[in-house]
Amino acid sequence: MCNYINTKELSSRRNKTVDILKAIAIIAVVIGHIPGILYPQDYEKNFIFKLCYSFHMPLFIFLSGYVINVEGGVQKYSLIKRYYRLLIPWLTWTCIGKLVSLDFRIDIQQIFISPPYWFLINNFLSFLLLFLAVKIVTPTKINLLFLYLFVGVLYFFQKSELLYSILRFFPFYVSGIYVRRLKVKKENIYENLKKLTRVCVLLYPFTFVFMFRYEDSFTVHLSTLVKSFDMKNITIMASMLLIRISSYWIMPIFAIGAFYNIALLIAKKDNLSKLSLLGKYTLQIYVMHGFFLWNYVDNTILSFFIQFILALFIPIIFALAISKIKILDKILFGNIEISTEKSPYGCKN
Repeated sequence: MCNYINTKELSSRRNKTVDILKAIAIIAVVIGHIPGILYPQDYEKNFIFKLCYSFHMPLFIFLSGYVINVEGGVQKYSLIKRYYRLLIPWLTWTCIGKLVSLDFRIDIQQIFISPPYWFLINNFLSFLLLFLAVKIVTPTKINLLFLYLFVGVLYFFQKSELLYSILRFFPFYVSGIYVRRLKVKKENIYENLKKLTRVCVLLYPFTFVFMFRYEDSFTVHLSTLVKSFDMKNITIMASMLLIRISSYWIMPIFAIGAFYNIALLIAKKDNLSKLSLLGKYTLQIYVMHGFFLWNYVDNTILSFFIQFILALFIPIIFALAISKIKILDKILFGNIEISTEKSPYGCKN
C-alpha cells in the first residue's frame, strides 16, 4: 500500500531561516505593489518600488530551487505535488479575479502570454524543466542548458512575458538547487560561500544606489545606440549591456546574499524570529494581497500603512479560517493529499 502525504505535512519540517527569507520577500512584494496605487503615473521611478523589485522575485525563485532535494525530490510525485500546489491556486484565483472585476472574457493571450499570478506558473514550469533535465539520459547540467536555450528560441519567435520571466529568473532557480547540493555534499565549500555572502551586505546597497541613479538613463541611451548601430559605439554598447546584466542578475545575487545574512541575525533574536510565521503563508498572501490595495484615504502615508496591514494580514486570517474546510483549502491554496509512487518517505506502490 502507498501512503498519502498531505502538502501541509510536507511543509512541517521547516527551516526558520528560509521562512524568514520568504517573509522578507513577500513583504517586499506587498510594499512593491503599493506605489502603483499611490503614484499610478510614475510609480516605476519610485525608490521603494525599485528597491523591492530589485530583489523580491529573484529571492523567491532562488528559495524555490533551494528547497528542492534533487537526489530524492525530482520525481513524478513531486511534479504532481507542484501541479496541485501551484497550478490549481493559479487557475482558481485567476477565475476569482475575473469575477471580482466583472471581466468574463476568455483572453487566451492574457492567460498564456502574460498571465496573472505569473510567479506560480513560472515556478511550476521551472520545476518541469528540472524534471525533464533529470529524466533525460544525458548529464543534467547539459540538459538544463539546452532546455534554457530552447526557451530562448521560443521567446525569439513569440514575445511572451511568461517566457521572458523564465529566461530572467530560471538561473536563480538553478542557483538555489546547486547551493542546496553544496550544503548536502560539499559542506566545506558551502561554509566558505556563506562567509563570502557577508560582503554582499555592502555590495548590494552600493549596486542598488548606482542602478537607481543611472539605470534608466543607460537604458534609454542603449536603445538609441541599438537603433542607430555603429561599430564605433560597440564598446559603449557592451558597457551598457553589462550594466543591464548587472541589474538583472548580479545585483539580485548580491541582494540574496545580503538578506541571507540579515535572516540569520533575525533567526537568533526570539522577538524577531516570529517573522518566520509569515513565511508559512506566502502563497496565500501572494494570491490575495492585490484585492486589498486601494487608496482608502487621501493621506499618502496613512493609505500606505492601511494597504500594507490589510494586504499582509487578511490573507493569513482567511487562510486560517478556511484551513478546516478541506475542499476550499484544496481549491484555493493547493493543500491536498497526494498518492506517492516513490517519495522521500520511502513509499512504494
